[in-house]
Amino acid sequence: MKKIILFVVFFLIVLISYSASRPSKTEIAMELVTKNRIKAISEYLIEYQKLRGYFPKENYWFNTLNETIEVSEYFLQNVSQGGAPIDSWGNSLNYKYPGQINKDSFDLWSYGADGEVGGTSKNMDIGNW
Repeated sequence: MKKIILFVVFFLIVLISYSASRPSKTEIAMELVTKNRIKAISEYLIEYQKLRGYFPKENYWFNTLNETIEVSEYFLQNVSQGGAPIDSWGNSLNYKYPGQINKDSFDLWSYGADGEVGGTSKNMDIGNW
């Protein structure tokens, strides 16, 4: 009987741990929105490179979005006070050219929900790599 009780307790602990570590549907949606935003902005930056022959400089990359293609209201509504596009958590997206990961082009990324380098689950960095 003790073995059955121990097994049930162990099973419940594992089940609770698993449930607590799984991201919520909201967290999954926010990550997906950020991934899609990075993908769409990357496409704008690639179009800019095709038109101009080079990628924009780091300090002015977000200004080039308006120069490249007609930017949708969606992007204009999702920018920081400084004008840079933001992720789902309200943090500015980061841009580096040339990229450290994409050495022949650029890196575009979010630091995730916590806004800090690294992390797991909702705090995981999301980029165009």
